[in-house]
Amino acid sequence: MTKRNTDILTDKELFEKMSRMVEHIVNGKIKLLYNKGDNYCNFLGEEKKTLKNLYRVNIATPQVKGIPKYTALVHELAHIIYKTPF
Repeated sequence: MTKRNTDILTDKELFEKMSRMVEHIVNGKIKLLYNKGDNYCNFLGEEKKTLKNLYRVNIATPQVKGIPKYTALVHELAHIIYKTPF
């Protein structure tokens, strides 16, 4: 796989743009976190003011061995899109 030019778009900017697309798909809001531990997503409930579903996605930093951060992000966002168990 060829290396992406991160001078044009950083990883965090790419992750934000991906999550914004998913927000549009599910009519929700996603908060991205970069904490130690595992990759995961949580449903936080519905925002009363906007009626949007709220989600939290953690991308393990440093990454889980053998799982690139981008792969982890896409996996967790897929849980949100397809409403699979979190």
